Amino acid sequence: MAIENWTPSKLRQAAELKEKIEALEIQLESVLSGGEISAAVETAEETQPAKRKRGRPAKLQVAQPEKKARRKISAAGRAAMAAAAKARWAKAKAAKAA
Repeated sequence: MAIENWTPSKLRQAAELKEKIEALEIQLESVLSGGEISAAVETAEETQPAKRKRGRPAKLQVAQPEKKARRKISAAGRAAMAAAAKARWAKAKAAKAA
């Protein structure tokens, strides 16, 4: 999958996972080298700001007006419209033939 087709949320998620992996690699190196886990790694995870949920202000603040119901044409109305259209076409064809 090409990176151009990724959504912004997928890109953010991938960046967060990469940061976590890097932090875990640092911790692993410190454990394997016999040293203690650096406090900087632990505090870096704690100091990250909480995610903000962003909403569209227009949707949150302004109530959307209700849409009007569409009018329905009765069968008799459709028949009248069809008859009128046929009459127009017959008149146009007669005028063209003459």
